Amino acid sequence: WGKLKSSLSGNWCEVKPDILNKKLVPTILILLVNIAMAVFFLYKRKPGVSRYILAIMMVNMVLYIIYYISNKLYYRFRSINWRPSEGLRIVTCSYGIASLLFMAGAVVFFIKELKTSAGTAAESRNLNASCYFLIFDNHDMWHFLSAAGLFYLFMFILTIEDYNMAQPRNKIPVF
Repeated sequence: WGKLKSSLSGNWCEVKPDILNKKLVPTILILLVNIAMAVFFLYKRKPGVSRYILAIMMVNMVLYIIYYISNKLYYRFRSINWRPSEGLRIVTCSYGIASLLFMAGAVVFFIKELKTSAGTAAESRNLNASCYFLIFDNHDMWHFLSAAGLFYLFMFILTIEDYNMAQPRNKIPVF
């Protein structure tokens, strides 16, 4: 409360260390990435809002996970006062790798656009390709791979704090 009062009264010298907090720089970077995506989407102007929402959600999720893992690894590998409980288990890393592999495959199928939402249904149907695997087409493969990627991502997130099970949440430095 004292720092807030001093900042409102004009004494900015006391607030400066808090402004340069370790959370401010990543927040600004995330805002800049989101502004860059908005400018890119405005420039691109492809029809269909779903791809933009999906891209915004994916990029923000990836940025947050990178931020979280980098904080965990910082507390694990810093030279002074390092914490062995901030490491990642092998099963957690394998979930992360499996998630990345499945999501990379899903992106490959998502980028191959075999439909159009700008034209008629008949025009969109003419863009369809033959089945990719047995009776499953490109869109089905995207659904399968993205579902598997999300499953392994959730397993990764679920097991990321396994070394901290005995710790109260307020004692985990990443938060």
